Amino acid sequence: MADAVKDGKVDDLFTHVSKDFRYKELDRDALHQRAQLVMEWNDIGNVQISAFRVEELSRAKKFARTWFRVSAWAKGGGDPYLFVTQADFVLEGDQWKLKTMRFYNPVVDHDKEIDIPGLR
Repeated sequence: MADAVKDGKVDDLFTHVSKDFRYKELDRDALHQRAQLVMEWNDIGNVQISAFRVEELSRAKKFARTWFRVSAWAKGGGDPYLFVTQADFVLEGDQWKLKTMRFYNPVVDHDKEIDIPGLR
């Protein structure tokens, strides 16, 4: 998914997104449109995922919850945009797909959800 964002390939990214995706008021189609715009505006040069962990996993319930740190850089360089993501996945057929996500500040107020620019 990080490679698809870095490469600006929205359709490739969305092969990993659930048909029932929701993020706040956004459904899958609305997120697709926003993701396309954000990728174009920010010209993302690199995305790095670190400290990935699975917090919950149940094939029987078709549910998984993950937690990971994200660093994203614009192609022009500069400091990365940092955030922590908690993401829920559902099993659709034999593939795990992103169902929803929450974002947090990695430095302060770790338990307070933040908004990602362009996704609200």
